[in-house]
Amino acid sequence: MDQPKPIRILYVEDDPGLARLLQKRLGKAGYAVDIAADGQVGIAKYHADPYDVVLVDQSLPIHDGLEVISILGSNGTLPPTIMITGTGDERVAVEAMKLGADDYIVKDVDGGYLNLLPSVIEKALQQRRAVKEKQRAEEALRKEQEKFQTLVEESPLGVSIIGEENRFNYINHTFTEIFGYTLDDIPTEREWFAKAYPDEGYRDSVVTTWIKDLKKSRGEEFRPRVFTVTCKDGAKKVIYVRPITMKHGDLFVTYEDITDRVRAEEAVRESREKLEKLHDVARRLSACTSEEEVYHLIVDAAKKILTFSFCSLGMVEGRQIVTKMSDPPPYPDETPSTSVDDGLMGKTYRNGKMYILGERRKAPNGRSSRLEYLSLVSAPIGDLGVFQVASIEPDAFTEDATRLLELLLGHTASAIKRIRLQNELKEQAIHDSLTGLHNRYYLKQVLDQEVRRSKRYNHCMAFLMIDINRFKEINDRYGHQVGDDILKEVASSLREAVRESDIVVRYGGDEFLLILPETNGESDVVKQRIAKNTALLNKKDGRLDFPVTLSIGSAYWDPKDHKSVEEILNEADKRMYEDKKMHNGHAKRGIDA
Repeated sequence: MDQPKPIRILYVEDDPGLARLLQKRLGKAGYAVDIAADGQVGIAKYHADPYDVVLVDQSLPIHDGLEVISILGSNGTLPPTIMITGTGDERVAVEAMKLGADDYIVKDVDGGYLNLLPSVIEKALQQRRAVKEKQRAEEALRKEQEKFQTLVEESPLGVSIIGEENRFNYINHTFTEIFGYTLDDIPTEREWFAKAYPDEGYRDSVVTTWIKDLKKSRGEEFRPRVFTVTCKDGAKKVIYVRPITMKHGDLFVTYEDITDRVRAEEAVRESREKLEKLHDVARRLSACTSEEEVYHLIVDAAKKILTFSFCSLGMVEGRQIVTKMSDPPPYPDETPSTSVDDGLMGKTYRNGKMYILGERRKAPNGRSSRLEYLSLVSAPIGDLGVFQVASIEPDAFTEDATRLLELLLGHTASAIKRIRLQNELKEQAIHDSLTGLHNRYYLKQVLDQEVRRSKRYNHCMAFLMIDINRFKEINDRYGHQVGDDILKEVASSLREAVRESDIVVRYGGDEFLLILPETNGESDVVKQRIAKNTALLNKKDGRLDFPVTLSIGSAYWDPKDHKSVEEILNEADKRMYEDKKMHNGHAKRGIDA
């Protein structure tokens, strides 16, 4: 197995005796030290082959120590640099730190500084590693924020984010398209309420409702509301408003323009009793939290709007339109799906328009031909699917009825898109994008729930803190793509090792946390499964010349104990690093991570 390369150090010192003494002392500590006799040679050596650490004396020919640091820093990122000064040269040390040096050490006549130097070097290296880790974390966060930003920018809904002091921190393009307002027009909620609700009486009602919902929400999703908003051009629009409190306390608010839909509903309601039923369905759709709930609701609503012998609701999945609901239920010999390229259902989806047929025809969508339908309506559900109704009566569907069906399906498409968008946003918020595991934001939410449940039923919980050994070496030697693959494979093996009710979290970097509710303090079986799965992973993955191993620390929380869950997590973390010490020969955090 290849040994890790020693840390390469460039020592710029014009005293040959001191230089050789330091070179020998650091060589015993495992460092490889090269010597430059003056500042100019030192700069040239570093530019020819950059070093991991630079030690520089102040008193040098050609360029002194401060000049060397300044020149190296001006040509790029300064390497971890330590200024070695004579006794009483604290001013030089301060100047060196201002120029970017990581630390300094003062020579003493007894040579004691040589004993301190290895720890100073390690401190400088650790500081640089910490900076790099922070930069990587910030870059990962930036990418996640970009994904979120793209999703919001492409949203069919208007979006605003309201932060501290009720200031509008962000509005998307759709928001401006709907209302005409920009951030310059509405910097705070005060300006928004004044311009969006110019009628003082109505504005007071809206503000009162908004504040009341804010107090009741207690950091959760608000009750959705519908308000009539005055746009910048003076037009009035009916808007479906749904605020959600984000983890940092900001309000994430979506605005759906339902003006056309509501106005159409109001017009039909004046002359048709059935429109009241449609309005009820629209209200119930806005409260739906799953597509399955929408399917049931729409089929039930269609029964109240239309008189039919058969109906079918199909949703597009790939190149197939898959039947999700039908009334009456399908016969055993009926096909559950049809191609988007075939038949009337495929034509309806491709063209995005409703077809009304009054002549005698066979059953639609592969339906068993036990009956012949004399009337048929095939209508698109936006760009998501197709809804069909058929009757054994001729000319069964009036123009008003089909218009109501179009409105109903418009509500349906909006509800399904809203549900999909909200599910996508929620999933992004609680999952790690690389491994698919839950993240620490989700951990904070679920941990409180599990603690309350454990106290209620007096059940213990086990915590397993897990770290991938030598992970930094994997990244350094094989690249971050291989490192990412190892993270995903380990995450998958951990999921397979636990019960469905257990919780697996990517805790950070190459660390994972397993929460095992109702275990009565027993986690050995899970550890055995993890060991077995890790062994299988090593058999399947031959890219590394050493096996993937895990350090595991376990701890147990009993509701009867006086310890907090945070203390138990710290115990698990400590035991993990004790286990890591057995694997790697030391327990310093960050060596393999």
